[in-house]
Amino acid sequence: MESAESSISDCLILNSTAMLFKVDKELRAYYKTSLFLDNDDNGITIKQVIRKNYKNVEDCSLLYKDFKDLNEWFCATK
Repeated sequence: MESAESSISDCLILNSTAMLFKVDKELRAYYKTSLFLDNDDNGITIKQVIRKNYKNVEDCSLLYKDFKDLNEWFCATK
């Protein structure tokens, strides 16, 4: 999944979306945020919160829209 763009990108992986409050300061420092959230109710809710509170947010879940999450998509297409 690595590309030229991702090789110069930082990745922030949260074990739970409840941890979002702990990374507020870090997220605000980025010019662009790409989201790879689960395609469930919680992922949709958190996506809305992030879009409302941060600048230049890109929803990447469209890549795996027919799957629960990025990992499920990756395993199915590998």
